[in-house]
Amino acid sequence: MTEYYTDGSSLGNPGPGGWAAVTLDGAELSGHKEHTTNNEMEATAILRVLEATPLDESLVIYTDSEWAVKAISGEYQVKSSRLMPIVAGINRRVSARMLETRIEWIRGHAGLPGNELADRVAKAEAHRARIARERTQV
Repeated sequence: MTEYYTDGSSLGNPGPGGWAAVTLDGAELSGHKEHTTNNEMEATAILRVLEATPLDESLVIYTDSEWAVKAISGEYQVKSSRLMPIVAGINRRVSARMLETRIEWIRGHAGLPGNELADRVAKAEAHRARIARERTQV
């Protein structure tokens, strides 16, 4: 079973943002966007894990975003036109998977090594997005 820790970050909400997904054995996925929200980055991290992981692999995705878990489960109604396709993509990919796939909430900033690493990488990506945005505005 593969376990990923995911996180999203934005410098301002909206603002430049980053997302990250890491495993404890060193695998890392990450990226950024020049204008986004924290929720968009949280959901994007989960979506990117699902896109990168083979369908026949058991998977647990840990997130410290209660919003993301509740939006994916349908407990929260997603109203944002930017977030709807991301959440729909997550649900399609989870449904298509052949083996166990769980998305679980964990408490953020509680000292869990995977969560702390994902947080650092997502923040670094948000800073990269800010630099990229500043370069395009010059």
